[in-house]
Amino acid sequence: MSKKQKNWRNDVVAWAEANVYLRSPETGEVGLVKFTPHQKAWLRKATKRNKRGNFVYRVVVASWPKREGKSSSSAIIAAWRLACFEGQHVGIIANSALQAQSNVFDMLVSIYRDSPALADYVTEDSFRAHELSMPELGNTARVYPANHRTIQGIQFDLICVDELHASEDNGQCYLYASQQTEALDAQVVISSQAGAPIDANPLWRLYNAKAKHILFDYRDHVSTPWGKRLAAEAKAELLSGQYDYLWRNRWGQTGLGLISAEDVEAAAIDFEPPRTREQWEELKAAWGWGYCSIGVGLDRAGVSASGDKTIWTVVARFTPPEGEALFRVVGQEILPTGAEAEILACDRRTREIFGQPDALHFEAYNCSDIVDKCRGATLESPSAQRQQGLFSRLARLFVEGRIAFSNRFQLFKEQLINFQYDAESGNMLKFGSQRGHDDSVYSAAWGTEAADSQPDSGGFSFSFDGDPTTIIGSDGKVRTQTPQERYPAGTAGVHVIEEAAIPQPELVNVNPEELAKKRFAQARKGQLPGQGWNWGR
Repeated sequence: MSKKQKNWRNDVVAWAEANVYLRSPETGEVGLVKFTPHQKAWLRKATKRNKRGNFVYRVVVASWPKREGKSSSSAIIAAWRLACFEGQHVGIIANSALQAQSNVFDMLVSIYRDSPALADYVTEDSFRAHELSMPELGNTARVYPANHRTIQGIQFDLICVDELHASEDNGQCYLYASQQTEALDAQVVISSQAGAPIDANPLWRLYNAKAKHILFDYRDHVSTPWGKRLAAEAKAELLSGQYDYLWRNRWGQTGLGLISAEDVEAAAIDFEPPRTREQWEELKAAWGWGYCSIGVGLDRAGVSASGDKTIWTVVARFTPPEGEALFRVVGQEILPTGAEAEILACDRRTREIFGQPDALHFEAYNCSDIVDKCRGATLESPSAQRQQGLFSRLARLFVEGRIAFSNRFQLFKEQLINFQYDAESGNMLKFGSQRGHDDSVYSAAWGTEAADSQPDSGGFSFSFDGDPTTIIGSDGKVRTQTPQERYPAGTAGVHVIEEAAIPQPELVNVNPEELAKKRFAQARKGQLPGQGWNWGR
């Protein structure tokens, strides 16, 4: 072994700066790694040796915010062990219980693929889906799913654990693997954000252990230039607790209010929810609104011993000539039992007052039997990913003052103030109320999404001064229907009362938006059936 190689055994930073090529997150170009001061300090401390030549720390943790290089630093230690030592068995523990997939393993593979100085250590046969091998040195790195059964009985020289706080098995695989590092220089390297401050989180236990064999490096701020830029962009998009959790690595917080009481109070304005089409037109005129989209949200509980309620919410969306879209919660009904007849009655009333909704979003729970009976309704799954967008949108609208509701909706107001989110595991927030219920908030969130799902220049419908409504179909025909004829009790079908075919030669190679504008111009000139017209719903 050369003097240089012996020195590299004792200095992981010097070895990496001379050998490791990584893709720059700023330029996208592959080049020799460049460390920040805190990365250098951590790498050297994590591999520090005592007087006997053994590693001082058996467990080393890099708990840093996003984009601070914790995964790449962990991968560099693994790459260094594979290149500078022999007979190394490296195990990389993913955070998924089903998939053997890890950012640390992917980074390790890219180091050996992209670094010219390391090319002699590997061949094409060295790279497999879940394994990197170097037969001449007797070294192997393999990634395992977070399932303790897959690693029982295996002895490791190095274990790298990726995002331990979000492990699907609550860290059980890590705990088993860490007890199988009995070699003299065996180590466990953990790269993970903080997670929840609870004993069930193994990272929290390590943080509080204060043991001599544990190096726990905790950081709560971003220092890399490109990380600072991304953090600034994220701050404009995320909830405050979500931003602190991801970009400041704060220990997961629970019971955070989604919307401040001040913003809720400011959004509660004085207007009577419309009960007729005429009242709706008068209300729009008072607000200075023209055409607006209508969305419906349904959260159905049925008969519930816990006090959950079925809530039907109507949300209107208007985009002024200059500025961003405005939203109003213009209708919210609490249904006594959530029975089919009650929901269909709400559907009829909504269409009579506001016209055909642009979209109706029914939460999937308990609504599969009713969705086909309300024209235009779709089932929406409240998955963790879906809730991030659903409630982040709602919170931003309140903060920006772009949503309001009738101060008659007292239940909605109370539930908004008590609605919370928790930043506990992974990158996903949990939403709900720890005190009372949240049905009206979910219903309004679905209604807001439904109202926001159609572009402002969407299909035109014309309400005539007479009772009938005339709708231009995509086939170019005009359908004239009264609300009672269109939506008889218990049905959701469209009943065509009158059809008038419009000459269609202009339909050839015509942009649909241009055709819609032409139809509107025809309506204004009285060239379509009907008497008079009202712009809007």
